Amino acid sequence: LAVLVVALPLLEPYPASPRFCQLVCPAGTLEAGVPLVGYDRVSGAFFYTLGALFAWKVFLAAVVIAGAVMISRFFCRAMCPLGAAWGMFNRVSLIAIKVDTKACTLCGFCRRICPVDIAIYETPDSSECIRCLRCAKCPQKAVKVVLRDFGATRESFGLPRKHE
Repeated sequence: LAVLVVALPLLEPYPASPRFCQLVCPAGTLEAGVPLVGYDRVSGAFFYTLGALFAWKVFLAAVVIAGAVMISRFFCRAMCPLGAAWGMFNRVSLIAIKVDTKACTLCGFCRRICPVDIAIYETPDSSECIRCLRCAKCPQKAVKVVLRDFGATRESFGLPRKHE
């Protein structure tokens, strides 16, 4: 993330394509590279010479596919720079996940239903959380989705106090 997504774009401000996409991301390989090479081979048009970069990208695509068979959301959890960048903001996001420790029985329901295998009662602001909110289906009603407070008051927004 730091090298391919942050450092290289700063060092090379106008690359032909983002380095992460060019060197790592398997989406282009699977969606365009392999079909194009396959079409050229079938149609008899051999315009492209397969090189080391294509071999590397096919290898990475195979690793990602194999990883996805064994681990839920493998690419998102292990390689995706967008998920890593968004994950850094989970601790300050407007939507927060709160766990009522008195109601939580540690049954593991939240972890079983979570697509990224998070025990939300241990780390409600986990950087791996994708905020799918499935954990809020807790049978004990121990997991709640709330708007984060940030310590703001009605007066700080110029609103009158609520009458109680």
